[in-house]
Amino acid sequence: MNDLFEQKKLANQLRKSGDIEAALPIYEKLWDSSKDEFDGAGLLHCLRKTDQYDRAIPLAEELLEKFPSFNWIRNEAIWTFISGKLNPLNDESFSEILKVSKEIMELHPDIIARKKIAFKVLKSAKKRKKWEVMTQWIQVIDLDALNPDPLIIQGKEGWSEQALWYYYNSISLIHQNKYTEVISQIDTILDKFPKQKKFFLRCKAHAHIKLEEFLKAKECYESLIQYTKTEWWIYHEYGSLIAQYNLETSKDIALEWLYLAAIRCPNYNMGISLYRDIGLLLKQKGELETSRDHFLLVKKIREKNEWQINEELNNTIDELDKLLENFERPNSISVAFKKCKIVWESSGERKILVSQGHRRKIRPDIKGKVIFGYLERPFCFITTPDGESYFCLKGDLTEGIQNEEDVLFDGYPSFDKKKQKESWKARNVRKI
Repeated sequence: MNDLFEQKKLANQLRKSGDIEAALPIYEKLWDSSKDEFDGAGLLHCLRKTDQYDRAIPLAEELLEKFPSFNWIRNEAIWTFISGKLNPLNDESFSEILKVSKEIMELHPDIIARKKIAFKVLKSAKKRKKWEVMTQWIQVIDLDALNPDPLIIQGKEGWSEQALWYYYNSISLIHQNKYTEVISQIDTILDKFPKQKKFFLRCKAHAHIKLEEFLKAKECYESLIQYTKTEWWIYHEYGSLIAQYNLETSKDIALEWLYLAAIRCPNYNMGISLYRDIGLLLKQKGELETSRDHFLLVKKIREKNEWQINEELNNTIDELDKLLENFERPNSISVAFKKCKIVWESSGERKILVSQGHRRKIRPDIKGKVIFGYLERPFCFITTPDGESYFCLKGDLTEGIQNEEDVLFDGYPSFDKKKQKESWKARNVRKI
């Protein structure tokens, strides 16, 4: 009996000190001989910490059946199921994520475990556009228990828990038709999460569109396109907004934004709705051959991927074919893409800086932090609190400015020839 007591004491000490590898074989022997709830919980803890979920999961189920009211077992089982069953699921596996999450929630997890489960469901629900599920699960999380500080993932600053909650809640409110509530919430928190500002501005723009406040939505997009790392689909949405609601004097302005989106789109499989929208605008303008090239590009991409081709697309192409019977059709994706790309590049990237829709102005009195980088290089960068980066020649720095010092500067529009994209250059850099 004394030996058994000493073994239990030793296993407990090793576990609490973090020496899981040493504690595990002791707990295995104790559980085999005693079937005691404490030994079972200790063994489950060790199996979970060593990622042996093929053994931990069935043990957790056995322990819950034998000792349903023992809190230590319940807590260990909750984290075993989160780490071993829920986390490995791909975000696309929505039904399974929801099923496993509901099972774990029946064990009454604490606040920390609850938010872990809810965020997993919310991420998957957003991807699968399950808006009702988002609305239900956003309420599972206690906002006051969320960390406002950004998470550091592989050395890079990510979202904070609070920022992520507000983002999911904004999406949820939009799909509950609570548009004024969305706008009010975003206006309250927008400056609190500078690095996620563009995501909130986009939600705000969508809410204004739903309220038919199109000029206010346009203002949101005009703020969005000032970012140096604007995603291609932002340009697509902005161009579509201008075209759909006639927010500019010419359809050419909308097209220039759509062309820029097409240039920036990294994969033609992702761009089929964009190419369709370009084709429609070109058809309205009477540029029939170029319009047909875009519709054919959409069709050939769908054929290659064995995606459904709707009757409307076929009818549009047939209609244009009759009008263009003397014009040769592109016979492959590569030919269609090349023809379309010539149109995009002739107007999208270079004209965009001087189009009526986008006169990039000097940004005065920006606050940022100087990052010297390699001392032998003649240039450095200045990063702003919202995560933007400005190129700067070290010779333009006021004398005495040190590495990682906070400064004020003016941002000037520029163009990165190497990356073929808009950029910004810092000038008039001075100490605060």
